[in-house]
Amino acid sequence: MSSNPESPPVGTWAARVSVTGHDEFVRATPLTGPIDIVFTGKDRTLHTVIPQGKSSCVFSDLPYQKYVATAQQAGFYPALASSGDNDYDSLLVSLDLFPYPSPTTRVDSIQCLLNTIVPQVRLHLYTAQTLPTRGERSAIIFAGLGADVSSRYGTYVFTLDGVIQSQGTSQILTDDFYRQLHQAGVTSGTRVYVTARLTTGATTSYQDQKTGMSIFSNIEENTHAVVSFVMP
Repeated sequence: MSSNPESPPVGTWAARVSVTGHDEFVRATPLTGPIDIVFTGKDRTLHTVIPQGKSSCVFSDLPYQKYVATAQQAGFYPALASSGDNDYDSLLVSLDLFPYPSPTTRVDSIQCLLNTIVPQVRLHLYTAQTLPTRGERSAIIFAGLGADVSSRYGTYVFTLDGVIQSQGTSQILTDDFYRQLHQAGVTSGTRVYVTARLTTGATTSYQDQKTGMSIFSNIEENTHAVVSFVMP
């Protein structure tokens, strides 16, 4: 028996791949235009296009195994997901497409709110957009010791993730993070430079094993605001 057959074996399973589109506020919205789907198993790679007006497709005659589906559409981050919940002879794969940030997805300015008597550090972010009803958005704070601080790994020594923007506002206010900065090794009297980035629905992160720093991808890069303060 060949371990690498020319024709992959057929089976009795079908896989439905469903794609949900979202706007830049992570609200579900209909997708326009075709969606490219690549469906991969250990012994096959299949391709199809979901036409405009549709949101799913079906791959039939499959053997039972783990599959990975990738969805792509112009203007959106590629989405990838593995086959998950399944019923008898039926696999389900769900993907979410999130758009690349528009130019208005940004933080326009940052204000430092310091208390030097009872040491506290908070930030007030002013964004270019008001968060609508049922919308979701959060910011990531990047703090470094130089004016070149950015979301680029190596320019920051501290990150604060999940700072939520409230619906109906264009502003984001952080909680006090003096203690976290201090624990990160930033001592009193040190000048700290801070910037921020807004998340997208596709934002992911992982932790660098050597430094313990979080590294983020799929975030907006329209923000250029940087502010500095002297650590209380």
